[in-house]
Amino acid sequence: MLKLINLDQICQSLPEITSPKFFIDSKMTKLDPDGLFSEVIFGPPNSKEWRTRYGKITLKSRIFNPIIFRLLKRLNKKLIEAINNYERFDILDDGSIHIHKDGKLRGLSDLIENFDLIKFKQDPNSKSIRNKLIEYISNKENYDKIFISYILVIPPQFRPIYNLKDPNKDKNGLMYDEINDYYIKLIKNVQHFQIYQIRH
Repeated sequence: MLKLINLDQICQSLPEITSPKFFIDSKMTKLDPDGLFSEVIFGPPNSKEWRTRYGKITLKSRIFNPIIFRLLKRLNKKLIEAINNYERFDILDDGSIHIHKDGKLRGLSDLIENFDLIKFKQDPNSKSIRNKLIEYISNKENYDKIFISYILVIPPQFRPIYNLKDPNKDKNGLMYDEINDYYIKLIKNVQHFQIYQIRH
């Protein structure tokens, strides 16, 4: 049976990463104290703390736990369509999602807010995996695990960065694990959302 950890509970006490930058100087020698390789958050490079300390990225709105999102793709394609295409929709009395241009709901926030109204099509076999997933997702006691407000940032040791010096040029270059790109995009999206709120 599916079991999820309460990610928000774990992340609440972790230090927050707010900068997408690795360094604060052009020579790439000083690590950004608010960034993904902060010595303030993760300790000195190659130390025990560098291997064991975690951080978090605080999202500005709740999202589905990525594992749950993958399952929802199998349970209700219209739900995913409404999110990905930012379609207007309504949730009908039978719990189905009706996508149409005059729908009163739109976007992930509206979907999460009304998630308890959605009903998924059951399998005739009451003991099927599908029905067990539906039971888990529909249980409000699991909502603290299904929806998350933070992204866990793993220790730098497991997403390394390398400062490469080009012998033919007076410049440094970077090579780093691709998961850092994922974190960078998240932080920039959070910053963009903050700017949008201020302007509007």
